[in-house]
Amino acid sequence: MNGEKSGRYLSFELGGESYALEVERVEVVLEPMPITRVPKAPAHLRGVINYRGTVIPVADLRSRFGGLAQELAEAEALAVASEAEPEGKGIVVLHLDYGGDDLTIGVLADAVREVVDIDPSRIDRAPRFGGRGQEGLISGIAEKDGRFIVILDVDAAFADAAKASGEAR
Repeated sequence: MNGEKSGRYLSFELGGESYALEVERVEVVLEPMPITRVPKAPAHLRGVINYRGTVIPVADLRSRFGGLAQELAEAEALAVASEAEPEGKGIVVLHLDYGGDDLTIGVLADAVREVVDIDPSRIDRAPRFGGRGQEGLISGIAEKDGRFIVILDVDAAFADAAKASGEAR
């Protein structure tokens, strides 16, 4: 697939499925920590955290993708009932291009797995399902060790969110 910068990806899970991000985009993986909610924030923004003295937004890709909304509600209800974040969650701090600006953002993951090497020639384009729902969110799909890994295009995912909310400059 064209446009891949490297063959190294950080793999993680959301809703039992495997996803990956380009490893050079990732700054650090943090243990779960309290997230401060922000009033009137977009649905995919869970809140903010203090990371090295800087306030950064934390997004929930489940909500951004839309298809995992019910599972998100159930996980949140469980977290509220136990007064803690669901076990196994981590926050992946990464850099993305948001409306032309370099933005540091955290994204929630159910589990962070490992750095995997995937030959860019082994990454297929995401299939089109006839709608626009997932277009731009997925840069490709690869098979590794008998399982599919969905490679995300976080710039496109959050660029769409910026346009929808009128924040892009």
